[in-house]
Amino acid sequence: MTDPPVKKSWSAKMLGWLAKMFGQVVLTILGVVIAIALAPFTPFFDQALSRWHYVEPTCEDPRGLELLDVATMEAEGTATVEASSELNEESRRKMNAFDGRPGSGWVPETESSRADSAETPTDWIELTFTSPQPIALLCVVNGNASDWVSYMRADRVRTVEVSLGDGEPHRISLRTLPEYEMQNRQDLGVRPPATLWRENPPYNRVSLTLVDRYLGSQVDDPNTGDTVDAPTKEVMLAELELWVEPEQ
Repeated sequence: MTDPPVKKSWSAKMLGWLAKMFGQVVLTILGVVIAIALAPFTPFFDQALSRWHYVEPTCEDPRGLELLDVATMEAEGTATVEASSELNEESRRKMNAFDGRPGSGWVPETESSRADSAETPTDWIELTFTSPQPIALLCVVNGNASDWVSYMRADRVRTVEVSLGDGEPHRISLRTLPEYEMQNRQDLGVRPPATLWRENPPYNRVSLTLVDRYLGSQVDDPNTGDTVDAPTKEVMLAELELWVEPEQ
């Protein structure tokens, strides 16, 4: 004959419940303390996780990067912007390439020739920094992207030569985009292939040379066929964005 089960006393049950509650409180407090202690390192963990999964920033989604305020840096003397030439008109000067507006930008003085044998004018824009910058991404809005007519009339960059610091220049082909994509940023390809724990080297100079152009075209009235606007024969680089790694 088996003995009946021993019933716990009320005091024993209470002690067990209190011990369980105490353990939960201790774990909660410990979790809060750990969270507070690790809070300053959260950006590092986010960046490390991003690199672990090889989530690369793009011109449409420059995740984890910071946009250099070139206009402010130039005004403060920490950056210098030089160009081969610029139109002396509002919204057409070299600093307009950093104002965030797709309808204004840097327009060199040189005009494109329609003769097949003519050489393409070579124009350049160069940025120099007093303190080297960890540039991770270069993006451009190519052409006068204020509206479709302006976009088609103006020349657009076909090939650009990019140079960082004292490194070897490389060439990138840019595109003429459809009407509803003309304000999209295009990547100048300065970011190397993804590697774990990669650090982007800092550069004190960024140089862009416009090698050749897509020629602008005349705009005709669809009803009469008459020419409404002629080509401008001028190339525009509406926006140049420099994205850098955030300071640790």
